[in-house]
Amino acid sequence: MASPTVENYLKALFALSDGGGKVSVSDLSKSLGVSAPTANSMVRKLSDRGLVDYQKYKPLELTREGRKEAAL
Repeated sequence: MASPTVENYLKALFALSDGGGKVSVSDLSKSLGVSAPTANSMVRKLSDRGLVDYQKYKPLELTREGRKEAAL
């Protein structure tokens, strides 16, 4: 079970991506009301858990597992 913070990030990514597109860290941070470095730090943690495809300076994309978690 994901923490509320992880759930919030996954749901925000899902909403911003319209279910399958790519999202910038900047758009994600604005949506959640956090700084870009804070969002970037969490995105790296989500990437380590296999929930987000993350590459430095590239848009973010939820993995299949990430989309599944976001839909719960």
